[in-house]
Amino acid sequence: MRLFFGLTFSEEDKITLARLSGSIDPYITKGKAVREENYHLTLSFIGEVEQKYLDVFCSILDRMNAPSLTLRMKSLGLFPSRRHNTLILHVESDERLAVFQQKLEQELIAKKLIAKGGKYKPHITLFRQAVIPIVPMIEPIEISPTSVALFHSHRENNLLTYTVVCEKELGIDG
Repeated sequence: MRLFFGLTFSEEDKITLARLSGSIDPYITKGKAVREENYHLTLSFIGEVEQKYLDVFCSILDRMNAPSLTLRMKSLGLFPSRRHNTLILHVESDERLAVFQQKLEQELIAKKLIAKGGKYKPHITLFRQAVIPIVPMIEPIEISPTSVALFHSHRENNLLTYTVVCEKELGIDG
């Protein structure tokens, strides 16, 4: 199973993100929009894990102090790759988010569940395999994640799908 930890959003916030994505669509000459139900903010990528270890990851999540957060975004950007770009929504620096993400990765490293965390660049992916000659300016937006979750990334009917394995509401102590 391919796993990652991430923040989830309310239906209202997913609609806000979908509207933003729709307003950017005319600038995209090629690319795949992220489906509304897949919007999330990755906290830590785990990778391939045997299903028998899911309880270990869920127990880590259950013990975490998950703070309430408000994310502010006011610019788009591109993550380049060898073949295609990923169009992202940059999340402005937020100390509570940074501390929470670091604590989560430290716990995963201490339990030898990941080798080492990388430099964390919080973002929300809007388009994959994007060709966009001009990256437009956007109006600033704020969204408040609802929970932190362990996601299973897989294909369902040939569509990339993120299924919540376990989750914890934000603002709840471990």
